[in-house]
Amino acid sequence: MKKLKAYCHSMESISSGDGPIKCCEVSIQASADTLRDIAGFLLRCADKFDAEHADKYEHFHLRDEWKDWDEQSADIIVFMSSVDEV
Repeated sequence: MKKLKAYCHSMESISSGDGPIKCCEVSIQASADTLRDIAGFLLRCADKFDAEHADKYEHFHLRDEWKDWDEQSADIIVFMSSVDEV
């Protein structure tokens, strides 16, 4: 069975330095083009994690790879884990 965990930061928790909280649901409000950009980012992350040297990758930030990202946009951080860790 494939598993997924989601963690969230509120704008307030980022400024206060609090860590992420575990979330049971993630809502994304975006245009169709932005959703396609996010889907492409997630696919590239999966490809990098599947690559021969995947052990050198710990995580990826959307903000580092998406040319349209700005401070008003939420960041998406993707972590690699085995099914046993999820």
